[in-house]
Amino acid sequence: MKTITTEISTVNEIASLEADIAKKTARLKVLKSHLKVNHGNTCDVLGTEHVVQIRTATRNVVDTSALKAKVSRQFLLAHTSQKEVVSVSTKALTNINILKAVA
Repeated sequence: MKTITTEISTVNEIASLEADIAKKTARLKVLKSHLKVNHGNTCDVLGTEHVVQIRTATRNVVDTSALKAKVSRQFLLAHTSQKEVVSVSTKALTNINILKAVA
């Protein structure tokens, strides 16, 4: 493997961006958690230019430790369960979104 020394500014920028993203990701997690706790599992929260949608969905979850021991189709079906998951997404606010939210 060779070592490249001509991309120092690119590497430094990548590291800086990753640090910024980590900080912003942590803040985003706190803000989304705040909305989930204070406004429930299914609602639209309006801002001035965006709407944050909070939705609840059910997902199938596989027991991976049991999967490691023995794998077959029947085994997968027997060890699959459903889990409720709350997701948060952000979309650009449009007149249609405003009318739906107000109605």
